[in-house]
Amino acid sequence: MVPKSIAVESPTADEIFEACKELEMAPVLEATKKMPSATWEKPGRVLINKKDKKLKLLREISLVLQRKRALRKKT
Repeated sequence: MVPKSIAVESPTADEIFEACKELEMAPVLEATKKMPSATWEKPGRVLINKKDKKLKLLREISLVLQRKRALRKKT
């Protein structure tokens, strides 16, 4: 679980994809994928090559997303 202090509310697949690219995780965006039980939600998933523990990767991605959103708010 990502700590609330670095969590980002409702990140899109595109945002996650861009964060993973910045972290050089070689991401693959599958923009049309959906969870069958949640067809009303925005589609998309991002696949990466797992180079570390899942929690560490999630924290790294979350920090990048948080920074990018903060920059977007300033402009």
